[in-house]
Amino acid sequence: MKTKILYVLQCEKGSENAFIFSRNQINNIESFNNKFDIQTFFFSANSFKKIYYQIKNFREQLKLFNPDIVHIHYGSLKSLIISLLCIRCKKIITFHGSDINNTPSDGFIKNFTSIVCSQVSNLLSWKTICVSKKIKAKLLKKNHCHIIPMCPDTSFFVPKEKNACRKLLKLNESTFYVLFNSNNPKIKRLDIAEKAIANLRGLSIQLLCLKGNIPYEKMPLYVNASDMILLCSDNEGSPSIIKEAMACNKPVISNDVGDVKELINRVKNCFIVEKNPTSISEKINFLKHNYSQSNGRQILTAKGLTQELASKSVCEIYSKIKSL
Repeated sequence: MKTKILYVLQCEKGSENAFIFSRNQINNIESFNNKFDIQTFFFSANSFKKIYYQIKNFREQLKLFNPDIVHIHYGSLKSLIISLLCIRCKKIITFHGSDINNTPSDGFIKNFTSIVCSQVSNLLSWKTICVSKKIKAKLLKKNHCHIIPMCPDTSFFVPKEKNACRKLLKLNESTFYVLFNSNNPKIKRLDIAEKAIANLRGLSIQLLCLKGNIPYEKMPLYVNASDMILLCSDNEGSPSIIKEAMACNKPVISNDVGDVKELINRVKNCFIVEKNPTSISEKINFLKHNYSQSNGRQILTAKGLTQELASKSVCEIYSKIKSL
């Protein structure tokens, strides 16, 4: 008999890029394992009225589907609501980073509420998945936690010829492009990235920003069209853009945030720098004049950081929790 898994994603069903890494993991589990019967509930409400109606919808789906396990992706208030609604169910929650990290840019009330609700959700869960060791370290209850990063599909993110990708994206072949994820610019610190590039004015170096509106299918093109990837965030869990860069053998410059330092250990032409424009611009300039690809794909594979292996680890937790 198949194990029934009800996933809860905090986004609209039709929003293609929202929770894309969680969706990819769910699709991957569904595609290679016929032991599971899977449904997904999309909890996207952002007003009390909508939350009320979505609570009714969730209760109905919970009753009709009668899942063996409820797997909630992301913490915060909505995770606590779901945890309380299915208090008798076997629950797993995956913390991604900003749900448990201190994010002052969100404002004190939202930040405090998110952290408290995430901590209580963790206390109510049967098992917890954290995308990095630093996330686990912030939880009050740790003995039921597993560390499983969200990992890229290495058959999708593969090294491609740079200028061929630039031609498809209509980018200049002679420009040195620095790829930067500027979705949520306050936390990602777009201001620091822009100042670092401004320091290099006249050297044909340009910031190529990802603002969250690029179809995921085109992401390998953008990664391969770029010369390097920059990260200078205030907070991260286990940033997927770094692992995608590694899968495409692209150099990385980042501050010590999330698990980046651990990820790029032993990867050539990848650097940890201080989170300030001067340190970043100096290392970008160094890379421009001493450029070569990284060996990120080799290290990524050696560390087992692939979507298939991560999905198998999640399935092992499902098997364990069902037998409890």
